[in-house]
Amino acid sequence: MTARHTLSLDNVRLLQQGVDLLSSIDDELYVHADARISDSCVGSHMRHCIDFYQRFLGGVYSGKVDYDKRERDPRIESDRAHAIVEMESIERALQAFGEGPEGMRLEVQSDAGTGDKGHWAFSSVERELQVLASHTVHHYALIAVILRSVGHDPGRGFGVAPSTLRYWEETGACAR
Repeated sequence: MTARHTLSLDNVRLLQQGVDLLSSIDDELYVHADARISDSCVGSHMRHCIDFYQRFLGGVYSGKVDYDKRERDPRIESDRAHAIVEMESIERALQAFGEGPEGMRLEVQSDAGTGDKGHWAFSSVERELQVLASHTVHHYALIAVILRSVGHDPGRGFGVAPSTLRYWEETGACAR
């Protein structure tokens, strides 16, 4: 199995974890925001993750991925069922994409919080798949905090990096 295939499957598993979570909550919880924690709700974090995957898949074949040109579809943010459909569509695309050649070079753009536009950087498909996984785990961790604040347990492994999960499994450790 190639690195590209493995990384694609890692992202598919993360997306499936998100679909499973969304299937376990109701519509009200999906759009609930608690200003004491964040102005964002589960839906806004899911929409943000979906946006990044869509930009990756929309640009990867041309060799240019512009993460700053996200659609920010409000329906994904407010409609849990629509978010699930979009996530499952991305899963299918990533599964098919994982069979491609290794080492494909990309140019990527993201303001990365600097507010500075127009700077492209070189990357690779494999590196961007790593970035997408890390980005998704980060937002899942925020989602986990939002859900736990209202008494919904998203599960021990939700929002935890795969390397940490492996460490816990290998050592019997848990987060402290």
